Amino acid sequence: MASIVYQPEFYHREVAFCKVYGSKNKSVVENILLKNRISYFIDMQKESVLRRLFLTGKGKDKTIFVFKINEADVEKASDLIKEFDQNQVTPI
Repeated sequence: MASIVYQPEFYHREVAFCKVYGSKNKSVVENILLKNRISYFIDMQKESVLRRLFLTGKGKDKTIFVFKINEADVEKASDLIKEFDQNQVTPI
């Protein structure tokens, strides 16, 4: 049986790009990235206890999404999301 040859090259170029608060804002950022042909991965984070305590009112979407993109697209994507409110989309 032949052994698998392992190349020690590093291909993983995914970086955390921004945090998005709320599913409505997630959809907007997602559409912008798709229209500009930027591939992404969304990592949904669990909320901390303090965040759950302080955001108990109605209408508060407590979900946090972290967008991860290829490091080659960071500059292009950061120009696209500059117009967002910093309270809703936080660059990392």
